[in-house]
Amino acid sequence: WHSYTLGGRIQETFQQNFSQTLQILEKLGSKSLLLSHQFSYCHTFFSTLNAKSRTAPHSSPVNWRLRLYLPLLVPGNGKDCGIRVLGNTSNGNQNATIRYWHAGRAVLLDDSYPHEEWNDCPPGGAPLVLFIVDLWHPDVTPAERQELVDRFATPLEPE
Repeated sequence: WHSYTLGGRIQETFQQNFSQTLQILEKLGSKSLLLSHQFSYCHTFFSTLNAKSRTAPHSSPVNWRLRLYLPLLVPGNGKDCGIRVLGNTSNGNQNATIRYWHAGRAVLLDDSYPHEEWNDCPPGGAPLVLFIVDLWHPDVTPAERQELVDRFATPLEPE
């Protein structure tokens, strides 16, 4: 698990190995964009998906965050790795949006909608590597953010 925080605290190895990334995250935090790492379902981490694998469709338990995916390493031919997101249309039917990962091109989505990711490269191929950051949904007001922090933030684990 290549996570920015663990138990609500910034991991020392993350600080040592990803100092420039840490500076960016601190700027996001100072602008009140980065979702507090004291929530058990809000994360900032590196995610890898091996060749010939996919995640099962899943969704976030909350809709007050947006998830930023930044592809760092994308193997294959441009269509081997991607994400499919289900959404509802105005008539209640579900439609799907498919995006293919491209290194350095971020995708921002409300992950409370069901979604799945895949890496269809041949077995033994390179993994897909994403940097994932949870941000406050812009529709959540500062007062609502504070209310959510007061209700759901978990205490920091002892050092």
